[in-house]
Amino acid sequence: MTVGAISKTTRKLIKKGVLESYRKSDNKKEIYFRLTEQGKAVFKIHDDLHREFQERDKAVFEQVTDEQFDIMLDFTENYGSHLDAEIKKRRADIKSE
Repeated sequence: MTVGAISKTTRKLIKKGVLESYRKSDNKKEIYFRLTEQGKAVFKIHDDLHREFQERDKAVFEQVTDEQFDIMLDFTENYGSHLDAEIKKRRADIKSE
C-alpha cells in the first residue's frame, strides 16, 4: 500500500469514528492510531464472523489436498500477476493521453 492510500484510509476510518490518531509526548513526528470503543465493537463483530465462517467452512477446506492447494495457489499468483500487468498498462495508457 502506498503512503497516500494509507492516509486516505485512516482519514475515512477516523471520520467514521472507529479509529483515532495520537502522538506520543516524546515523539511529535510519528502519528499512531488506535481503535475507538466503536472500532473495538466493529472489530469484535468482524472477528466473530470470521471465526464463524472458519468453523462453517472447515469441512470443505479439510478435504483440499496439498496438490489441490498448490494448484489454487499457482492460479491466484498467476492471476494476481496478470492483474498487476493490466493495471500497469492502464496507467501507461492514462499517462499517454
